[in-house]
Amino acid sequence: MKRTCYLLGMALFGLVWTIGLARGQPLDGIARAKEYVDQDVKRHRWELNVNAGNLFRLGHSGTHQYFYLIKWNSEHVENNRGHAWRFSLSPQLGNHDTMVPGDTSPQGSRVLNDYNFKPLFVIGHEWQRIYGRTMLFGGIDFAGVLNWSKGTAYDVPSPWEVGASGTSVIHYRRNIIRLASFLGAKIYLNHRISLSAESHIQFSRGIESYRSSFDDKFVARSKFTWKLMEPVPCYFIGLSYNI
Repeated sequence: MKRTCYLLGMALFGLVWTIGLARGQPLDGIARAKEYVDQDVKRHRWELNVNAGNLFRLGHSGTHQYFYLIKWNSEHVENNRGHAWRFSLSPQLGNHDTMVPGDTSPQGSRVLNDYNFKPLFVIGHEWQRIYGRTMLFGGIDFAGVLNWSKGTAYDVPSPWEVGASGTSVIHYRRNIIRLASFLGAKIYLNHRISLSAESHIQFSRGIESYRSSFDDKFVARSKFTWKLMEPVPCYFIGLSYNI
């Protein structure tokens, strides 16, 4: 209790001291800042956002942040209110050939035609409240992440017969559908460039499956589903260019 009273007293002293310094001082700096923020900026229909948050490694792999986001803003603003459609598509495809059949190498490295296909798609709608150079916005995104992969390994020990070897194939699927509610703020540096930040609450449902075979004979499989509600306080830091 004594510590709390001490902190409250120091805060009150700081407030009184600040007010005392402000008395009689020019407010030109504050006035100029307010004038700058209140300035209207030209509104553009198309807006390209790059997620600068990736530079700071925000979130984690489960959040599947957008690498970029394209917005199509409404042409007219009424009573400082506007809206926009937003979408993104990030296809990702990779494969590698470690070696070809017939080569010799240590056990476990004989992999051929291993591919990974992992596209991300987003479509959403946002409502906007505009105050000069600043904007508050919120809305809903619908997104999906599809992860399909296949790995082929040669000269693998047989799971049934000692001393025998063959070809093992593994198929992996991980599909996630997500509905997210978001809220954010933006400031326009000029009519072309703006900075924004937004927070998300994500509701996700996922299906993950695994299937393996040996010499075209079934070995094992597994499948499970999950549901997740996840708040992400700083999901997207947008550096945007308006066209």
